[in-house]
Amino acid sequence: MGFANSGQDYQMEVEEMFKDCKEFVKVFQDDICIMSDNQEDHYKHIKEVLSRLHDAFIIPNLKKCEWFKNEIKFCGFIISKNLIKPDKERVQAIADMSPPKTIHGMQKFLGMINYFNSFIPNYSIITAELYESLKGLKNRVIA
Repeated sequence: MGFANSGQDYQMEVEEMFKDCKEFVKVFQDDICIMSDNQEDHYKHIKEVLSRLHDAFIIPNLKKCEWFKNEIKFCGFIISKNLIKPDKERVQAIADMSPPKTIHGMQKFLGMINYFNSFIPNYSIITAELYESLKGLKNRVIA
């Protein structure tokens, strides 16, 4: 069992550690994404990130690291130099879901699609009735 706020505390500490590197470092929980315009800068950025992690006694799992990639999966998205798109596996997981039969199931479905709302044209209009139908209801069966 971990400490109640340890994840939040870690996130805040790592964000503080890289606050002056926001143009090339993105942090999400225990994932760090380093982005650069060219290989020379990328090498410098990697060195800077590893140095700061070392100074903070944070040891990255090098087996899970990917270096010098033109495209990566990061937090449910595929990211390349000029494009961000949803990860096909995450989209397929939504497509494979059974239609929700309970309020909790509807909340789960809406949460999953909300993650990609910026890629769904007219998302708020499309989902407005679904969100409205949840107001004031408990975990009941949907007819």
